[in-house]
Amino acid sequence: MTRLIKQYKTNFTFFNNDIFKDKRLSYKELGLLCQMMSLPDHWEFSVRGLASLHSDGKINNTQIYEAGYPISDENTIKATRKAIEVFSKLDSNDIVIFLLSGGASALFEDNDIGLEQLQVINNQMLKKGLNIEEINTIRKKLSNVKGGKFAHICKPQRSIH
Repeated sequence: MTRLIKQYKTNFTFFNNDIFKDKRLSYKELGLLCQMMSLPDHWEFSVRGLASLHSDGKINNTQIYEAGYPISDENTIKATRKAIEVFSKLDSNDIVIFLLSGGASALFEDNDIGLEQLQVINNQMLKKGLNIEEINTIRKKLSNVKGGKFAHICKPQRSIH
């Protein structure tokens, strides 16, 4: 598994060269990955926004799902379960590039305690003023996809995260 770690140094973004050796990725997919990695952590990604950054203006085979933020909603669970369904059917010839950045993990959730209970817990954490590290620690414990659990769902595919 190749792990991408974004490092900024004098206006450059660095990551491991292994990604460029994987023959399963097209030049367009590599370009899109590089473009996304070069953007600031607080950048809000959208297909239209990313497409506008490139001259051909198209990103094919894309589905967009809305989700609740900062409290998960039915759309959050529905979109995450669709991702689980799609990614769990891939095989070892497929490659997964999955990037969540700048608070986006709140938009990706599936759990066994139920949406209503999750919303209550998240509201309580926000009201109590927990910092993001404390909130994420609790969210990881409750989640079926956070803390590397989604990467396990994606196996045996090669996962880049």
